[in-house]
Order: sequence, then C-alpha cells, then structure tokens
Amino acid sequence: MRLRNLNSTASPVGESVPRRGRLKPLLLIGVLAVAVALGIRYSPWAQEYRLKRASLDSLRSWAVQSPRDPLVHYYLASQQFNNGLYPEALSGFEKAAALSPKMGRAHLGVAVVREKLGQMREAHAAAKRAAALEPKSAETQYYLGRLSYRISPAAGYEEFQKLTRLSPRRAEAWYWLGVSEADTQRFSAAVNSFRRAVALEPKNATFRRELGKALLDVDLHDEGRRELEQARALNPQDPATHYYLGRALLNTGRSNEELQAGEKEYQTAIELLRGTDMPPNQIAPIMADRAEALKRLRRPQEAMQVLKEARRLDPELTRLLFLEAELARLMGQQDRARELMRQYEKKNSLETAIFQMMERIKQDAKNPPLRLRMARLFAQDKDWARAVNQYQMCLYLDPKNETARKELAALLARLGKQGGKGAGTPGAAPAPANAPTP
Repeated sequence: MRLRNLNSTASPVGESVPRRGRLKPLLLIGVLAVAVALGIRYSPWAQEYRLKRASLDSLRSWAVQSPRDPLVHYYLASQQFNNGLYPEALSGFEKAAALSPKMGRAHLGVAVVREKLGQMREAHAAAKRAAALEPKSAETQYYLGRLSYRISPAAGYEEFQKLTRLSPRRAEAWYWLGVSEADTQRFSAAVNSFRRAVALEPKNATFRRELGKALLDVDLHDEGRRELEQARALNPQDPATHYYLGRALLNTGRSNEELQAGEKEYQTAIELLRGTDMPPNQIAPIMADRAEALKRLRRPQEAMQVLKEARRLDPELTRLLFLEAELARLMGQQDRARELMRQYEKKNSLETAIFQMMERIKQDAKNPPLRLRMARLFAQDKDWARAVNQYQMCLYLDPKNETARKELAALLARLGKQGGKGAGTPGAAPAPANAPTP
C-alpha cells in the first residue's frame, strides 16, 4: 500500500478544506458576529433590560460596585419606591439626577416621591425640571399637569393645554383640560374639551359624567341628562353620576314622575357614598338636596327625617336651618318656622361677613385691624381655633396692640375653663401666641 503524499493539496475523501479565497470572509463574519454579540450584551439597551429585571438586593449590590452609574441608582430607587421605601427612593432618584443632571426621568422620579411624601411644592419644581429636559414626553407633561392642578387649577389649565398640543389623540389630556377649565369658570371651553375626550373614549363613564355636568353648567339640561344617563349605564356604581343626574331631573322635571326619579337618584348617591371614605360633612349637603326634592314632592315628614340625619353628619351646615324652617311652615308650625328662619338669617349674615373679611385679608394680609376684626368674627361664630390664630397674627403684626392682647387673654381664659373645647383637640391648650399661622 502506498502512503498518501502529505504534501498533496488533494482533500481526503469526505472532507472539505476551504479555499484560501473564502477563508478571510468567513473569519470576518465570525469576528463581526462576536462583536455584535458583545455589543448587544454591553449596550445601554441590554444594561437597562438587566436593571429592569434585577432584584432589589442585586441593585443594592450593583450600586455599591458602581457608585457613579446613574442608571443603577435610578432603577434601585424605582424598586425602593415600588416597595414603599420612599425616603430611600428619594435619595436614589436625587443621586441619579446629580450624576446625570439631564436625565429627565430621574427628576420625574424625585417629583413622584415628593408628592407621595406630601411635599407638593418640591414635587412641582422637580416635575417642571423634568418637563424642561424632556419637552416631547407626554407622560412627563401629564404628570406636571396633575401636580400643577393640585396646586392651582389655573396652573393646571396652562399645563394641560400644552399636553393636548403634544398629544392630541390622548383622551385623558382633554379630560383634565376640561376639569381645569370648569374649575376656572371656562364652562363653554370645558364642554368642548369633554366632548373631545368622549369622542376618543366613548365608553369611559367618567368622561361622559363630566361632560353631562358641564352641559348642566351651561344650561343645556336635556343634553346633559342624556350624557349622564349614558354614564350611569356604563357605571351604575358611581355616586357622582347619580347625584348629577338627580340634579338634572329636578332642574328640568316637567312631571311628578321626573321629580320622583330625581329624588331616587339622590337617594342612590347617598347609599353608595356610605360605603366610601368620603367625609360625613361632604355627604350632608347631598342629603340637603334630597330633602329639598322631598319638599317639592310635598313629603315633609320624610324630608325632616333626612334633615335630621344630615344635621348629625354636619351640625354647622347653615342651609339645614333654612330647609327646616320651610318644612316647619309646610307642616303648619309657624312659630317654629319663624324661629328657625331667624337663626338661619343670623348665621348666614355672619358667614357672609366672614367670607368678605377673608377676601379683604387676601388683598391686605399685613393689616392688623383687619386681623383683629377677623378674630372677632371667628369668635362670634364659635370657631375658637381660628379666632385664636387671628388674634396671634394681629399681635405678630402689631405687638403693641393692647386691645388684641386683652381679647386674646380673655378668650384663652374662657377656653381654659372649658377645658380647651373647640380650640383644636379637646382638652388641648391653644397654640402659643408667638406662633401664628398666616
């Protein structure tokens, strides 16, 4: 047997040796494949993917290993926020923002946490910074709008206008623009904004409810009723829808049946509100509305029972005196009706005077005589805590005002004999005179 020539270029049977001309391209493809794999593995996208999926413990460890990496601190703060660790989350977002000042989402994270901690002004400032860094981010602008609205409906109006220009197909943007327009007395504009929201999301019960309410505000009662009826069909468990529909029925009711339907809507709203955390003094006015409906239906005994419960929820609601006086008159109790009306007129006059004085103080907050008059009005209304506060403010602005000093001392002495009742927490002494609140 002859041995095969080892120098021969012929290939053994069943084997294939690449030709020299094809070897370089194959090597180049292999190098490129490795480079692409490494590029993907170490790309910012891949890093963010790993950080998003990482556990809280892993992120804490990476933050120690990479203390100058803003993304690590950002995702660590996000995890901390999701776990309710708000102070730690705030520190993490602030650290990410300090390491990368142009990272808009880090500033937005600061805003979210500060809002959660009740620091609204600081949250608003951080959200404004985030929106300035990411002017095309609809999410950032939406959040800024919500924060601005909580501080001032007028400020929210400005920001939601920007949001609708930025994201005109976003129904939520038109809804919040409508809310801010309604709260700033732009009722016709609010109707148009709510219409846009409903057109984009026709099955959203909240949008339809607010459109119906806005239509009532511009006296388009029939159309408002139709929208509210559709909102009720979409969400029959919403107490606000039942309340506004009841109001619409009572305002436009042309028959006894429609008035009865309106009273039933009020009743349903009250029953639904009982299972919520709504403060009792906010349910009482709705009960007053129902009592008014029962009065119009000539059912004074039932109306009086509703008023009795409303008074238990809010003993200071002035409107109840007026309604009770009218019901007493319907039941032939003329002397009681006159006495209740006298009480109503006295309390209503005092509340009007308090409101007018508060408006004057808004325009001239550093006027000691106005503060003194405000204190006296609060004392007359037996609002002891606010009376003490206004006396303190008067003395803060005018330390030599002996009249204010004597009246405050007399009030504190009287409250002391009563055990501090009515001045904040029962049994607690009023705030010291050197710590006024504007």
